[in-house]
Order: sequence, then C-alpha cells, then structure tokens
Amino acid sequence: MPLTRFGVTAGRQLGTAVRRNRAKRRLRAALDALRPNFLPGWDTVWIARTGAATATWPEVVRAVATLGRRAGLLTTPS
Repeated sequence: MPLTRFGVTAGRQLGTAVRRNRAKRRLRAALDALRPNFLPGWDTVWIARTGAATATWPEVVRAVATLGRRAGLLTTPS
C-alpha cells in the first residue's frame, strides 16, 4: 500500500527558531492526527504560516482538514 508523506517547513518570517519549531511541531501533530483520513500515495509539503504557532489546537486541526479537503486528499470529512 502506498504511503502518504508530509513535509513541513516554516520560513524565517515566522519569527525566531523557537516559534518556527513550535509551529512545525503543531502542524506535524495535526497531520498525524488526520493521517488515516488522507488518501494514500501522495507526497505533500505543508508550510507553517504566521498563525500556526499561536492558534488553538482545534483551529490548527480544522485548518489542516480544510486544506486537505480543498486539495481533494481527504477520504472522509473531519
């Protein structure tokens, strides 16, 4: 069965290394939580934006789910 892989990055405009790393950790955690719902066989790159480090956890998960649906990569709505 093909795997879906996620690459996560954050630009320097996000702030210090601490803020960038926090944003990337939160984005990776949201992707891991939704991983079973993603279609297999895709390689995607996710870019953390300004609000990723300060958004609430439900907001981060909702944003990832929305983007996954818009891209047509989610098998079931979350």
